[in-house]
Amino acid sequence: MNLKETIVQYVGELKDPENGEVTPEMIAGVLIDEFPDMMLLVAQENYLRGYTQALDDVEAMEAERLKEQVKPKAEEANSETA
Repeated sequence: MNLKETIVQYVGELKDPENGEVTPEMIAGVLIDEFPDMMLLVAQENYLRGYTQALDDVEAMEAERLKEQVKPKAEEANSETA
């Protein structure tokens, strides 16, 4: 039995869901209860990665917007010289 199966089985026995299905939310809840310090670190890391990705996305969108603003001006300048 691998770690994934062990965790699903453990959570299933602990939560005893009516339909017999273990959800990610159940697993997260049990992990938070059993390993609060570790899950806090995981949450912090997840937050920081999301924040960094958001900043990268904003930068990329700004660069694209600036590129689109420059393109019409360059086309306008080319049409005036022709």
